[in-house]
Amino acid sequence: MPKPGLILLLTLWLFLPSIRYQLVSDDILQIKDNPRLTSWTYLPGYFTQHLWAQDPQARPTYYRPLFLVWLRISQVLFGPPQPDWHIASIFIHLVAIACVFLLLWRLTESVNGATLGAALFAMHPIQTEAVAWLSASSDILLAIFLILSVYFLAAGKSQVSLLSLLFAAMAMFTKEIGVMAPLLIFAFAWTRSRLKEAAVRTLPYLGVAAVYLAFRGHAMGGMGQALDAGMTPATMVLTWPLVLLRYAVHVVWPARLSLWYYVPNGTSIWPLLLLVLAVAAVIWLLRFADRDVKFGAAWVVITLAPALELRYVSTYAYVHDRYFYTPMAGLALIAASLMAKVKFPSRTMAVAAVVLAALAIQTYRTLPIWKNNLSLFTRAIETDPNNPYVLNDLAFSYLEDRRPLDAFPLLKRLLDQDPPTDQAPDLAKANLSMARCYLQLGDEHAAEYYFSIATRSSAGRNQ
Repeated sequence: MPKPGLILLLTLWLFLPSIRYQLVSDDILQIKDNPRLTSWTYLPGYFTQHLWAQDPQARPTYYRPLFLVWLRISQVLFGPPQPDWHIASIFIHLVAIACVFLLLWRLTESVNGATLGAALFAMHPIQTEAVAWLSASSDILLAIFLILSVYFLAAGKSQVSLLSLLFAAMAMFTKEIGVMAPLLIFAFAWTRSRLKEAAVRTLPYLGVAAVYLAFRGHAMGGMGQALDAGMTPATMVLTWPLVLLRYAVHVVWPARLSLWYYVPNGTSIWPLLLLVLAVAAVIWLLRFADRDVKFGAAWVVITLAPALELRYVSTYAYVHDRYFYTPMAGLALIAASLMAKVKFPSRTMAVAAVVLAALAIQTYRTLPIWKNNLSLFTRAIETDPNNPYVLNDLAFSYLEDRRPLDAFPLLKRLLDQDPPTDQAPDLAKANLSMARCYLQLGDEHAAEYYFSIATRSSAGRNQ
């Protein structure tokens, strides 16, 4: 059996348990209770409305029409949203692995290097969130389209590849990060030609990006509303070192991965100065690297950069492992390029096999946290114990499981916090959950009190 085929089979076996997992977190509102996925008559609206258009209170922040098309296709194939939908997520992860292998093989001309790079991409624990969470499958589709865009440009003999342009457009209409496709193409071309030629080859992709931005602007009524408009540019820049450090730790030591992580706003200039020095050192080292390593490093930077626009993510969600799904392809290319030059493949392959086995074991241990909301938010409370979203969601999950004694202290902590910013969960919902908690405990008087508070809070919010 070909080595790439073995990698695909191992990955299938690794993620297969997720086909029994429930829908969790955003899956409920975005997929299960989304009427826009029930008929193809909604298809035009995918391109003319924002992602969460089914919720009149949702801010127009995200525009992902092809992701909605994918969810609609899943509904056609598997019926109403259910655990079986995870089969589709595993399938597209396998497709992404195959695309990574083909690109690495094309660029490095080394089967061993491409296989090891693809295996790293396939089985690293940081990939678990994108594969096990249905709402994160947009990251997998994005990676597929960006990889194929570069692949067909590399495989083509002409200056312009229509297939490359098509997949670049599909990446853009799948997730916002896709708009970085022109930069990826420029980086690829620049590592293989002169600056002027690279700029010329990038021009058609800029045209595609302009069309995408026009569609997005029409659907969003502008470029979209920031989730944390109060964050200043200075605070955002000072927070970057903490965010990047968290991603680096997850790549090198992917232990206790979660949906949420505590990352405070940066307040000191020193971490930023250290980051600048580290970036300068990496750039200096890349001077001596081959073109594939340079392009791999550029891939990581370009595809991770949009995740550093922290105003467009929740105050409590600066880091998500799914944001690193696509950048992992860049690390895979670096690994493949280095392995292609190894003089003692048998010994090195044995060491690589041990590393990959350790990563696969950790992925196997991480996967069960996505089994249901209780397991997911129980882990989240460990990694971000004071996050109001996590307190609210875990308490709600306990109430769904009729465990009011477990939900009560979480709701008490949430409601006792100082009045939070507009980024915190709706307090009306928290008070409503407390009312439900007291009902399950048999205290109707207290339940009526919290229900009245929830009603007033909801009315005040809607004014």
